[in-house]
Amino acid sequence: TWRCITTDSELLALRERWERLFDANPSHSPFLTFGWTLAWLQHLAGEHALQILLLEDTSGTLHVVLPLITTKRPEAGGQTTLTNIGGYGADCSDHLGCLYLPKHKLDLIELVFDGISRFIEPDVRIELNSLDGVNRLSSQLEAKFKQAGRYARPSLVHHCPYLELPDSWDELLKPLSKNFRSQVRRNVNAVMK
Repeated sequence: TWRCITTDSELLALRERWERLFDANPSHSPFLTFGWTLAWLQHLAGEHALQILLLEDTSGTLHVVLPLITTKRPEAGGQTTLTNIGGYGADCSDHLGCLYLPKHKLDLIELVFDGISRFIEPDVRIELNSLDGVNRLSSQLEAKFKQAGRYARPSLVHHCPYLELPDSWDELLKPLSKNFRSQVRRNVNAVMK
């Protein structure tokens, strides 16, 4: 079932379960850690109202956490705007979004659409950054909201490129030719001496 957290005390009580969910999916961005989220809310968010959506099962296990806030933003004509935590201003990243168990990757759009539709009033403007730094799910979500007659759009942010590295040095070198791998290893060994 979905529920919505709107107070600081509820957010603080969520820390341990949030961190477990973060650790359960290796594709989560560091900008979704509990510590980063809390620091951004305390120091960079300005005036806001928490709208953190949780999908949990009957045992209390979190399946999805969609960390959102609503603000009254002058650039949106003073209208109430829903956005990702960390999702606007100079200190924004395009690697935001939601925490989710890996098994929900394929149905994430449906789940997020359902959660927002349940808790966010129809007159609230929805401006979401990436829900997954690789797949850009927010543009797919935008189309779903438009079909439902609601205004939603992905926010434009400065892109923060990243590179997913393999788990080991050997895996990183594997695509290189045998000769080039030897050169790289010799150079590394020379530097390490």
